[in-house]
Amino acid sequence: MFIILRYTLMLVAVFSLIVVLLPLIEFVSGVLENPACFKIDVVEQRPVDYESIEVRIYISYCSNVPLKEVRICIGDREILFGSIIRGEHVKEVAISRKELEKGLKKIEFSIAGLYRLRFSALASIYTGFCHCFISFPRISLGFSSGLKTFKDAP
Repeated sequence: MFIILRYTLMLVAVFSLIVVLLPLIEFVSGVLENPACFKIDVVEQRPVDYESIEVRIYISYCSNVPLKEVRICIGDREILFGSIIRGEHVKEVAISRKELEKGLKKIEFSIAGLYRLRFSALASIYTGFCHCFISFPRISLGFSSGLKTFKDAP
């Protein structure tokens, strides 16, 4: 009798784990297969005044996993996109030239409301490294990669 209960509990635990890990696995595999799956473009539109300029920010996303609370920091300015699903999303903002010169500092989003990813570029123009932090309820993992920031790209 206890053997049936044990196997039932083990099956429930395995299926629950699969349901919790599936969005992260699908997002990571989609981005690894197609690096252009999550792409951000910042295009200058027109000057607003001497100090600021209007920019259009494009986010292209090709996965079926919804991203929630998408935030992008350019300089000290934080731009909130909210939830995005497959397709292209556009936001127009006025930003100062100084902040635009500082470049992309941080990208933060939540995968299906379960995992929060934060990519933050180091302030140094010489290193060209990005840090990624993945947090899940009370667990945080961090790693670095040699990704180039917008400022460092040729």
